Amino acid sequence: MSDKELHKLQQQLQDYQHENQNLQQEVKKWSQYCAYVAGTSVGIILFLQIFATPEPEVIECDPCEECAVCEVCPEPVECPEPTECPEVVEVAPTVQKTQTVVPKDIDPTTFPRTYVIQKGDNFSTIAQKIYGRASWAKWLAEQNSIDPSKLQIGQEITLPVPKN
Repeated sequence: MSDKELHKLQQQLQDYQHENQNLQQEVKKWSQYCAYVAGTSVGIILFLQIFATPEPEVIECDPCEECAVCEVCPEPVECPEPTECPEVVEVAPTVQKTQTVVPKDIDPTTFPRTYVIQKGDNFSTIAQKIYGRASWAKWLAEQNSIDPSKLQIGQEITLPVPKN
């Protein structure tokens, strides 16, 4: 190997080492930036959890005789005159039960007929309501040549004679 080739290889080695140092500095810089961003994100999340939580609602009530057992008052108080504690009335949430009516004997003479789409209707609910079979939704859509996603309130469809 000649001195010229050796010098050329040494120069390439120095160039690679210099490039390696630059890349390491870039990695360090980006690592610090990412750590800063991640730390900031965690800080923001903690701040929001601590300071953005609404204060609990304080229930104020009239002084009562035995507030130690009263579940309404925020803290026991002494009453100047004995009175009864207000009753705590818990109202259970009401659950509306929808009852599905399944037609027993569908009279084929009432078909075909038109039906106007109402709010909340889709082919499945219509098929269940009219024919007693939600599984006929696809058939009903095909009979009307309508894309089920294009159904609109007020639109008229045809209710065909029930399939066998």
